[in-house]
Amino acid sequence: MISASSPRRLLACASAALCCLALPATATGQAAEDTQDEGASHTRTAARTLAAQGAEAFERRDYAAALDLFQRAGALVEAPTITLMQARTLVELGRWVEAADRYSLVLSLKAPGDANPAFQAAVEAAAAEHEVLKARLPLLKVELRGDRSAAVWIDGRQLPAPLVGVDNPLDPGHHRVEVREPGRAPIVREVVLAEGAREELSIPLREDPAPEPASAPEPEIVAAPTPSHDTPQQDTLAWVALGAGAGATVIGVGTGLYALNQKSDLDAACNPGCPAGFEDDIRSFRRFRTVSYVAFGAGALGLGWGGYTLLSGGSQSPTVAVRAGTRGAWVEGRF
Repeated sequence: MISASSPRRLLACASAALCCLALPATATGQAAEDTQDEGASHTRTAARTLAAQGAEAFERRDYAAALDLFQRAGALVEAPTITLMQARTLVELGRWVEAADRYSLVLSLKAPGDANPAFQAAVEAAAAEHEVLKARLPLLKVELRGDRSAAVWIDGRQLPAPLVGVDNPLDPGHHRVEVREPGRAPIVREVVLAEGAREELSIPLREDPAPEPASAPEPEIVAAPTPSHDTPQQDTLAWVALGAGAGATVIGVGTGLYALNQKSDLDAACNPGCPAGFEDDIRSFRRFRTVSYVAFGAGALGLGWGGYTLLSGGSQSPTVAVRAGTRGAWVEGRF
């Protein structure tokens, strides 16, 4: 973009421009210059020295050192010539977006028509070089597809929301694009931009995961009970249970018949109410009735378990319970 002799020519222009700031135009200006603060003169001299060193580093192609020196000089004296060299150095470093910003700054420093020629030449050069650089700048458009808003990051810097979905000037080369949403892993895309290229990157946002259908519980596998091998012993217990059940049944029949006889007597005497002297008979009737219920229940349990055990060969023990109450007794369980 610039020849090898350009830094020298620009340095000469910059030095001349800085010198013009210190030289008087009239006798009145000379008097004012004589009273100028010596600190300002030292600042201008230091800026000229830094600019000269920056031009030498630029000519050696040591662009990193040149940029540092030009930036130091520009911090001391804001001159179009120095800012122009900053822009040119940024171009050589591949930092084209920053260079375009420096060129724009040069144009904003444009002096009135009677300003020194060196500054005017720098402004004209910046305008021409800026147009050339804008044509070379790559453009990247990042679009998001989805109903949600997400943050876009390019090379570790967040892209402002108004710049999502429009062309963004970037430096040529490799770039890393990330789409970040709270609570989600970032979506990463890599893109390489060539000089003057225009690329579009359309990134679909991930949909919310659909809820998984509830799976039916797996059937529980229950091992079948292992047949008992104590058949002789269980047969003996079964016969004992049959005998006990038969005996309990006989007791239940006897006590039940006795309770029924007492109930008949009470029904005959207690009409409509029972006299006070029949309280012992009532308690006796209830006691024999309860014994009859329990005996019948125990008898059913013994007969049922004993018969089941003998018929099934003792392969499984039944689960049986006897329930008794004021209204009777019953047997429940699994045989």
